Amino acid sequence: MMIVRSVRSAKFKRRTTRTTPISASLHCPMEPKRCYSLSPSLETRVESEIQKLLKVQTGVKKSFAEGMLSKHYQDISPRHIFPTTRSINLRYMDYIGFDYDYTLANYRPELMETTIYNSARDRLVNKFRYPSGIQELKYDPEFPTRGLYYDRKKGNILKLDYLQNIQYDAVYFGRKQLTEKQVRECYGAFHIGKSYFHNLRSMNDNFSLAEVCLIADTIEYFRSHGMDFDPTYVYEDVVKCISYIHTSGIIHNKVVANLPKYLVEKRPDIGNWLSKLKRKNKKLFLLTNNIYDNVNAGMSFLLNDLDPSFPDWKDYFDIIVVKADKPTWFTSTRPFREYDYERGNELWKKVNKLEKNKVYVEGSMQEFERITSCIGESVLYIGDHLFSDLREPQRTSGWRTAVLISELEKEIKCQSDPKYKKNLEDLLRAKDLRRKLDMLTKDKNNATLLELREEITRLHRELKEPLNKYFGSVFRTPTNATMFAYYLQRYADLYTSSVENFAYYPHDFKFASERSFLPHEKKITEGTYPLDDHSE
Repeated sequence: MMIVRSVRSAKFKRRTTRTTPISASLHCPMEPKRCYSLSPSLETRVESEIQKLLKVQTGVKKSFAEGMLSKHYQDISPRHIFPTTRSINLRYMDYIGFDYDYTLANYRPELMETTIYNSARDRLVNKFRYPSGIQELKYDPEFPTRGLYYDRKKGNILKLDYLQNIQYDAVYFGRKQLTEKQVRECYGAFHIGKSYFHNLRSMNDNFSLAEVCLIADTIEYFRSHGMDFDPTYVYEDVVKCISYIHTSGIIHNKVVANLPKYLVEKRPDIGNWLSKLKRKNKKLFLLTNNIYDNVNAGMSFLLNDLDPSFPDWKDYFDIIVVKADKPTWFTSTRPFREYDYERGNELWKKVNKLEKNKVYVEGSMQEFERITSCIGESVLYIGDHLFSDLREPQRTSGWRTAVLISELEKEIKCQSDPKYKKNLEDLLRAKDLRRKLDMLTKDKNNATLLELREEITRLHRELKEPLNKYFGSVFRTPTNATMFAYYLQRYADLYTSSVENFAYYPHDFKFASERSFLPHEKKITEGTYPLDDHSE
């Protein structure tokens, strides 16, 4: 599958196109709970049967069976930053921008999600008059993951690959897993067609984890108590509750009241990187939907007094924009307003320049580019949300984009574990044997073949469960990249687990995209190189 991406050339301000393949070389981020070896007796029997069958085969079938290749995976550091489908050179990034929530402000995930869940749950009962028993529900951090879809019509939570195929063992009605038969009865096949896709709602950002869990728990409460309900209204009510606790300031007031509890400690690596960028004459800007008081409290806690040259966090930034209203900010023509942060009010005078040590609200990308005279491909914007932060600037004005995915660190560590590698090698070997045996034997009820299929199912499960026993990897299904990974490669030029990782690269580093491989192409395994600490 190929995607045409529209890009504006920085030098000539013209639009060119590029194609984006769904990468066949996504990291394989799963670690098994325990290590199993492919049964030697099973492998011996399969090999023996294949050799017997090969003796009576000739020509294409024999060449095809003997020519199948195994794949090998290399260790990757959690510090790595990954280019997707287009190379990007930091040397040419004149403007580097940052979101605040889950980008510069790194919340303690389980605590933040529990707070959101509890506040929304209580509002469901107190405002929407849901059964009082729902107030006893508790957030389960083991259940949700990003990149899931909610079927508003049927009430199912499911995981899709980039072709809209359903991962058969990752479909839940409430907290009850649907069987393969039940999935087929719901959807007719393990695929969501174009005509039905509009019924699904994506849950892709960090704040959606509490939403996923509360929807599932609420439906499970109704199901287990034999109560009738409409899954569309459950979804809408939960979304309204979670939206309210954000817009009303409930959640951020709790954070500001106890910053050490909710925010990860001071982040000197970020301060060092920002200092280095300033010394290299990069223009830095902060662009967030959050209000100034919340941002000021969090940034002061995280960055103040890390560097004598930048005693106040605002000293790092050339432009500060709060209450931006992304993603509308990227497509509107709204002017900026200056915000008097000492008095706490917005000014009415026209803004014709964006000045250091001043704070602005609202505005738009069009006005930003007009005032700064920056050109699309000279801007790098770093955020955590593929749609609110990255989609519109990338496709509208050609900004370069980077997304932070905290789950990536866990997935990389799992991938590097010897037990994971062993299970993966066994899986690839078992699949290779199955293909050969399935091609050569006429008996599809062959006992050895059936046993091999069971072994493959077990190995898939062992690779899935350590990351999330319900849904598995954020980035892939057993065979393909997920829909989340599809959008990742579509709208982000770079992805990594944390903004600190940029501190380990030179300021002028070129992230060169790697060759992606189609199924018919041969992939040559290359050696790995350690990530050097390029400190200055």
